Amino acid sequence: MLGIAISVNGVEIRLTEERWQHITQQHPEMSSLQATVLNTVENPEKILAGRDGQLMAVRTIKSGKWLLVVYRELVTEGVIVDGFIVTAFFNRRSSYLEGKEQIWP
Repeated sequence: MLGIAISVNGVEIRLTEERWQHITQQHPEMSSLQATVLNTVENPEKILAGRDGQLMAVRTIKSGKWLLVVYRELVTEGVIVDGFIVTAFFNRRSSYLEGKEQIWP
């Protein structure tokens, strides 16, 4: 495991070596931003609903450019028991963000 972030829900969100390898292979520009990815989960500007129960932590990098960190909080019998980062990437399309439900704050 490479790191843990605490989500706004107080859940430990793991960043595993396997997921980091996926992120940096798909998005090489992320290779030096491991701490920024973890910090975005802990201190997002907002959280959007993703696909299939995923959450998306959003941070503005500069005007017209956002860092999105997609993660899951796993629930068993109504209790959040685990969490992990799925992927992270930059986005420049505001329309992509506008189409998502904002769930925090």
